[in-house]
Amino acid sequence: MKCLYSMSDTKRHQEIPWMLIIDRLQGCCGEEKTGTLDAWLHADHRHQALWEEIQRAWAEIMRENSAFEPDREKAWRMVEGRLAIGSAGGMKRKTLWYVRVAAAAVLPAVGIFAGMYLKSSPDPMDTPAAKVTYTDYQTQSGKSLVSLPDGSRVWLNAHSALRFPSNFGSAERQVTVSGEAFFDVAHDPDLSFTVQLNDLNVKVHGTRFNVREYGNGDAEVTLLNGSVSLFAVRQSEILLEPGYTATYSHERHTVNVAPADTLTAALWAGNKLVIEDQPLEKVVQILQIWFGKKIEIDPKLRTTSFYRLTVRDESFEEILQLMQKTGNFKYKPERNKVIIY
Repeated sequence: MKCLYSMSDTKRHQEIPWMLIIDRLQGCCGEEKTGTLDAWLHADHRHQALWEEIQRAWAEIMRENSAFEPDREKAWRMVEGRLAIGSAGGMKRKTLWYVRVAAAAVLPAVGIFAGMYLKSSPDPMDTPAAKVTYTDYQTQSGKSLVSLPDGSRVWLNAHSALRFPSNFGSAERQVTVSGEAFFDVAHDPDLSFTVQLNDLNVKVHGTRFNVREYGNGDAEVTLLNGSVSLFAVRQSEILLEPGYTATYSHERHTVNVAPADTLTAALWAGNKLVIEDQPLEKVVQILQIWFGKKIEIDPKLRTTSFYRLTVRDESFEEILQLMQKTGNFKYKPERNKVIIY
């Protein structure tokens, strides 16, 4: 099929208003931007043809990825850094690439640019008579929400993965997780729900819990509501109650159960962060989880100031600047951490 623009049409290629097009696709194109984009569309019949092609590709991606709801702001910031149009390659091929990158910022990624991708793969042990495929979700940056076929919801943290089979919910509900995930499981007494974490299985009796297992450390299960049973190598069944964390050592095959700080256990999975009259020490602990940053604080400042904060889309830097104005401290970045002094 012939490209809408030739490979040599570099100048026209560079003039394509990609950000306006993406804003229109996301439904956040204001009146001024709408007028600018409409003027561009009517300036050349090829612009309209390109726009129609983009819309078709966008609609296809929307249909393919309707179960995803990734962290749009964080993902989009990653994509913005990659929106540099080169001069090589056909226009149509680049058009589809840009559309898929833009869609990845709003839906699940079809590439790793948005921080998440989806793929389906067959089970290598399947026989031709019993085909079972697996759906894999994997985040690269930020968090994403996955809706399972039974209505359960799973929030995946950065660098985490979720897998479940195509026959999920037919006889049982079983998923495999690596990294960190927060579960809100749909109630169904007739179908068990099990989470596999390497050599630790979590059987779900209640609804809301957090799991963390990145493969190079211990596995943690923190229960907020309901109850779960833990099944581990060399261990009998352990029933976990709300407000407790079970830590499983893969190396020693031991399980330790201790009271949990439920305020911070699943903090990362929320849409906004509300801090009410907390000392700087506690605020720092919460911000480390929320932003995934390492913060060191001078021991003398731990209880010198108390804060009330609501964090939505603000950046880590913006929050530190705001706190610095009302608190008696300074901060400085140092390698992979921030020091408050």
